[in-house]
Amino acid sequence: MMSILPPLCRRFAVGSAGSTLGVLSIALVLIAGALGSVLADTRKPARARPEAEVEPAAPAAVVRDHAARQPALPVDAADAGADDDEEADPSTVSEALLKRRIQRAQDNSELDEEERQEVVDQYKRALEHLSEEAEAAEKTESLTVRAEKAPARLNEAKSQLESSRPDPASVVKPSASLNELRTELSQAEADLDESIRRRDELQAEVDHRPTRRMEDAARETELEELLEEIEDQLERKPDQDASKELAEAQTLVLRARRQAAAAELQQVRQEILTDDLTTDLLLVERDLAVIQAEYAQKLADAWMLAVNSGRRGEIELQAREASRQAAQAAPELKSIAERTVELTAQRQTLVERIERVQQQVESADTQTTELTEEFDKVAERARRAGFTETVAIVLRRRRDNLPDVARLRECAREREHETAQLSLQLAELEDDRRTLADLGSAVSRRKRELAAQSHAEGGTIDEAALR
Repeated sequence: MMSILPPLCRRFAVGSAGSTLGVLSIALVLIAGALGSVLADTRKPARARPEAEVEPAAPAAVVRDHAARQPALPVDAADAGADDDEEADPSTVSEALLKRRIQRAQDNSELDEEERQEVVDQYKRALEHLSEEAEAAEKTESLTVRAEKAPARLNEAKSQLESSRPDPASVVKPSASLNELRTELSQAEADLDESIRRRDELQAEVDHRPTRRMEDAARETELEELLEEIEDQLERKPDQDASKELAEAQTLVLRARRQAAAAELQQVRQEILTDDLTTDLLLVERDLAVIQAEYAQKLADAWMLAVNSGRRGEIELQAREASRQAAQAAPELKSIAERTVELTAQRQTLVERIERVQQQVESADTQTTELTEEFDKVAERARRAGFTETVAIVLRRRRDNLPDVARLRECAREREHETAQLSLQLAELEDDRRTLADLGSAVSRRKRELAAQSHAEGGTIDEAALR
């Protein structure tokens, strides 16, 4: 474009010398050439900057090293008079720092006894705040672990909830001895108590969660306001009347309290999050605990029936054996055999009474559970709606259906009297059982007595009759 401009200029100049039109034409040509050059430059791609000229990004290690060399931000007023044994992080109050400050205050001869004690007390208060911080941090960690394990525990609980359980009657071993049955019964009753405790604990947690959620929300607001208040106190100038040592101690107390409040705030927020993440888990575990408690009750009942059946079978066997021995016993041993038959009959009576008392206890437990559930329902209704006429009608109807309290007290007194009699009779039977535990020894002793008596009378003993 630029190469053709001079000829054009000469051509227009020659054809239009001295004329105004020629001058204007030349000017227009020059302007058009300049605009063309500008447009051509704008269409050219920008020259890429050589890679050598591009500044490389700083490595992360360099950035961290550079940040580490930067001056620390200003800290609280207590750091102005801090000694050289401060922690690497001057914004954090540690137990070691406070203990060194306590020792420094105790060694400071410029403080009088009263001021020294006040300074030491301030540092001890700060130590208490650090203990609160550690406790809150531990709870936060525990809540975090619970939240992390919630999905796996939920799957496991659902699997247990859907799994089948064997028939309680099939669990009992028919060939088990009475002692083995008693051992299994004791274990089943212990498992039942644990299942009931677990069920009640989970149900209480389900009932308390909504209330705790509101409490946590209120506590979160309180802690946020407390942290703002502490920050305002830290920004104020120390009390002019207080000594430097006391002012530093008071500031450290505020900083330790700030750490404790921040830790508790984190704990409260983590508790809210954990409760949200474990809601389904809690409900499934509660349902599983209810099923396990019911199954444990059935197992305990099955073992109880087996023990009672085994006890009755053992007594019947002993009764038959005692009757056989009494019929075949020699006249000299008739008293021992008859006493054995009598003890066996008494034991059978005791077994029947024990089973009857067990049934009464089960009935009383069932009635107590029903009454407790009804009371809780009525109390909840009264709490929500107040003591209205409707609630009063419900209460009167429940009162009419309640058992007679006087009759229950009379039954309780009868059971106490019966229990005392059974205890006394049991003690007597135990004494007799120990006396007759070794029937062979009793027979041998009786034979010696008869032999001595016969020898004194000059007679002999019929051994066959004794056998």
